[in-house]
Amino acid sequence: MQFNIDLNMTLEKMRNPDPDLRYMATSDFNNSLNKNKGFKFDQNQQNNIVTGLLTLLTDETNDVKDIAIKCMTSFAPHITYASSVKLMLKKLQTILLDPAKKMDIHRDVAVEVIKQTLKIFIINKEFKLLLNDSFSIPLLNFFSLKELTDISIGYNLDVLDVIITKNGSTLDISHVIQTLLPYISKGVFANRRRTVQCIAHLSKYADDSQLQLILNNSLTALKKCTVKEQMKVYVTMFSSICGIIKDKFGPFVNNVFIVLKEKFTGAEEDVDDDLKEAILNTYNVFVLSCPSKLGEVADEILGVALEYIQYDPNRFEFDEEDGEPMEEEEEEEDIFEDEQDVTWKLRKLAGDCINSVILKREDLFDRFIEEGLSVIVKRMKESVEIVLDIILGIYSLTINTINNGHKVVHEKITQTIPTVISQINIILNGKKFVEKSKIECFKIISELSVFDGIVLLKEIGITQNVIIELLKTPKTHVELLFALCDSLRNLFKVKGTSSIDVIISPILISLFENKNFRIAIDAVKTENSLLENTDTIEEGNELNVVNILNSLIGLIKSDKDHEVKEQAIYCIGTIIKKFISILPFDALKESFNELISLYENTFLKASALVVIGNTINYQILSVLKNADKLFLQTIQQTQQATRQVKVSSLNACKSILESCPSISNKTIESALPIIASFVYDSDSNIVELSVNIISLFAKNGELVNTILNNVYRKLIEISKGNNARESLGSCLMNLTAILATKEKKKVTSMIMNIENHIIYSKVNLYLTGLMLASTKPEVSTILKEVKASVKNLKVNVSQSVEFFNSIVLLYAIGQMAINGEVEKESLQDILVDLLEVDSDPVRQAASMALGSLPGIIPFLFEKLQKKKSFFLMNAMKEAVKYVDQSEVEDVLKQLILLGSDDKILLPLSDCFGKLISVDATTYVPRYYVPALKDKNGNAALIGSIKKTCMNNCDVQLFVPLIPLVASRLGDKTPAIKCALFAVTSYLLNHAQKEIYPYLNNILENVIAQTAVDQTYILVAKFGNCKHISDNGLDARKAVYDCLNVLIDNFLNDLDYKKIATTVLNGIVNDNDHDIRLLCFNLLTKMVILNPDPMVENIEDFVPEMRRLISSSLDEKNKDADPPKQQELSKAVCRFIAKVSAHPLANVSVQFEKLFNDIMNSLKMGPIFKSMV
Repeated sequence: MQFNIDLNMTLEKMRNPDPDLRYMATSDFNNSLNKNKGFKFDQNQQNNIVTGLLTLLTDETNDVKDIAIKCMTSFAPHITYASSVKLMLKKLQTILLDPAKKMDIHRDVAVEVIKQTLKIFIINKEFKLLLNDSFSIPLLNFFSLKELTDISIGYNLDVLDVIITKNGSTLDISHVIQTLLPYISKGVFANRRRTVQCIAHLSKYADDSQLQLILNNSLTALKKCTVKEQMKVYVTMFSSICGIIKDKFGPFVNNVFIVLKEKFTGAEEDVDDDLKEAILNTYNVFVLSCPSKLGEVADEILGVALEYIQYDPNRFEFDEEDGEPMEEEEEEEDIFEDEQDVTWKLRKLAGDCINSVILKREDLFDRFIEEGLSVIVKRMKESVEIVLDIILGIYSLTINTINNGHKVVHEKITQTIPTVISQINIILNGKKFVEKSKIECFKIISELSVFDGIVLLKEIGITQNVIIELLKTPKTHVELLFALCDSLRNLFKVKGTSSIDVIISPILISLFENKNFRIAIDAVKTENSLLENTDTIEEGNELNVVNILNSLIGLIKSDKDHEVKEQAIYCIGTIIKKFISILPFDALKESFNELISLYENTFLKASALVVIGNTINYQILSVLKNADKLFLQTIQQTQQATRQVKVSSLNACKSILESCPSISNKTIESALPIIASFVYDSDSNIVELSVNIISLFAKNGELVNTILNNVYRKLIEISKGNNARESLGSCLMNLTAILATKEKKKVTSMIMNIENHIIYSKVNLYLTGLMLASTKPEVSTILKEVKASVKNLKVNVSQSVEFFNSIVLLYAIGQMAINGEVEKESLQDILVDLLEVDSDPVRQAASMALGSLPGIIPFLFEKLQKKKSFFLMNAMKEAVKYVDQSEVEDVLKQLILLGSDDKILLPLSDCFGKLISVDATTYVPRYYVPALKDKNGNAALIGSIKKTCMNNCDVQLFVPLIPLVASRLGDKTPAIKCALFAVTSYLLNHAQKEIYPYLNNILENVIAQTAVDQTYILVAKFGNCKHISDNGLDARKAVYDCLNVLIDNFLNDLDYKKIATTVLNGIVNDNDHDIRLLCFNLLTKMVILNPDPMVENIEDFVPEMRRLISSSLDEKNKDADPPKQQELSKAVCRFIAKVSAHPLANVSVQFEKLFNDIMNSLKMGPIFKSMV
């Protein structure tokens, strides 16, 4: 590669006395560096360039410093020789570490150079160590010198903060602490604040004893301190450290709080308000950063916050008798101006504390409702805008917390609503209030609509006029309009058109044409909500739905953004579905013609298909007068379409067929090949839809043979092939039943065509059994065949046609039992005997059939009490699906008595999950809380939490379990470990606010539990062979899945390097191929989400990456890699490719060499080039 300018000439020009020429040459060089990022300079060139740039940076005229700094930053990634780094560091030492210099204009340049280049140099391990030896250590020694100037101290503290932040792990932490502690209390105030910042960033790397040194030293000093400014320094340090180390601050929080409380109480009113502000801010940081470690401290913080949210001596005086605030006379209040108020910061910080307590300490919510809600409502008369916004936000958050499941006495909230709405009306009508306060008001209305819309509607009338005016006013702020529309949508859900004056509808329609497409979208969504919640035809007439429909059709025909039109399509669907009886013939026809015309629109096709599928009926098809044409047009949309369009199109076709059974044979015959082609689709939803459509075709008796020969035969092949899925059972049974009414013998023959020399899976045999049962065979015949096959199975279980036929019969008789066609007495003993046959396929089928028998549960309990058997328990798992709700608790109690023997653990856990899901609201707290509290709690019951969690959409049921689940994450039992981490993953996705305080605890347990537990590795020897069973594998996968969720949602809240190291250890130490691939996916995801920390530490990963792909890089190895190795090599390539996209990745010599080796590899090069 050639550098695109003459380097020697450019360097010469950069030394030219003419400042303009110097500037132009430097700028040209900077541009060339950015265009030639992969260019390699030799050692001599690098030294010359660094020397030249350093000369410019220290130029006395200082006229090219900005471009020189940019150029040095651009050149830093090209530096590969330690000598060049030494040159730079030596010059920076000269500028920064000379105590004799009282003022130097170059110091700010040096600081900026360090800030810009340090992040680049630390990627290279050699440079990282060089930086520590040649600069960091001399920098620390500088602070030990005598007679230092405040200016030099300030500059070097800034530099030290950068080094700690970027390279703190290489420093001697104890030495840095000892060096910095004296500077907290000496020198100018700005430098003391800088020292606090350095120590706070350093605390991230400190161990417990080092943290104790910092905090105890500062606490002792704070106790003795009487100077307000210095006290603020200490207080700020505690908040800064806590904000960075979060839960690690927990052991120190009580001692710190005692001292802070003492200082807060002793502070003089008015004089020491800024000290109180600092302490209140620290309290807020405590609640946000380590809420689970605060204990009763959080209770005290809430008390202080509730007191100081009312602290308004300028406008209130305190009644000495009851301590309640009493408003001054109105005349004085009118005279008062906000700018006279010097106490508002205390109220703001108190509000922040209350907000944080509600968010982070749910256990204190009831106390807040009892003592604080009335205070918040009174303070809605706050005159300072920023404080008012916080107060309104607290009330909104309170109602939101209740709406999300926190139980409170209903009347305590409803009695505040009249006062709140009255104050909201004042705010919305007041000219002095800005948009932020009004937005908060509409958020409150939204939340109250959900909480108790009926009570709200009694009061909301006074606010209607201002809502209408805000909608009409062209200059209304966009975000305010969004909040307003959101509140309207929630109001409409309460009582439809009775919620608010219907005059609002034409105003919303006028906003359809708004130039801001986001406003237009929100207006259409709001109008749609009004229509969805309109209950009667009379109300529809009052709204004039025909006029609305015409406006929506006009919107679709306009040149508006397709997102606006998409909302308009859904709104049209609502009108057709709810008000078809009052729509004129022409309007209905025009609407559908417009929707059908959108089949040609790539962006709107899917939405139009969804609406047609949801609204089409016989009446509409009669209006359109051409159902066949519409059906063919709709089915054509499946061709070369996205999955979404295919599903929407098939759904629409199904709706058309259900609405118009008289579709012609010719149309069906034209569509059949298209529909039949989808039975091979990889998406089971598409396959099910296509089979259901074919079932509707089959109702036409003339087409039965065509479907049997052309489609059903294919479905039989699929059901017996490698792509068979249990989810297809229902639709295959439906089609089979329809076809069997006409051609029972032929259908049965096709189903029971079991071939020699083919090994059938459980799914194959299960689907075949279901289809056989759907043909409605004679019960006596099937029973006879089952009994005959049982005799054979007891003698011979070698895989043959007879063997597979027998299993099909078992699945068939099980389905017939579910249909109520078989009595348990005729089969239960025979099926129990089959559970002892030495064949897992037989036992699986027998246990399913046994569990399907009506009233079988008492019989199964009787057998299980005598012998704990996996397949007996498997039969119970099937049986509990059909338990009557009144019997659930009795069955649960009997299951608990069975214990949690390892033999029956998994199916028993499934039983618990299914039964508790029947009434999760009752059974989740009743059974899971005691089990989790008991260290020896039933493992199967605890293991079922995962199943119950996935079966129930209401995440709030599981929020009370969070502390218990978090406390049990260290459990080593695989079933418990698997369940708890699966539930944790679910909660991390769906209850982020509630689980946030436990993040660090979860991460620590994730790190510990990713390790392979040798206790559950079983080795069985067969001669010279070993068979290794890893019983902890599923549990470890659940742990890694949990880590995946942590990375997705909370990567920036957790220790990035700790997570990356854990994932790397999984790659190195875990022998499971799937886990290794998952780890690579996690690393790649981390690079995508936040590449900088990964690139900074990339040299920790390169050796292992190289080892994993060594066979693929070995050019002497001509053999193709095994499939698993190929997958691993591709995973490494994906990771390397993502890292290489970072502009600083090639600063690491090790990484660059690996990158080039892969790129030049005969085996991996072609694949890698496609990824880069």
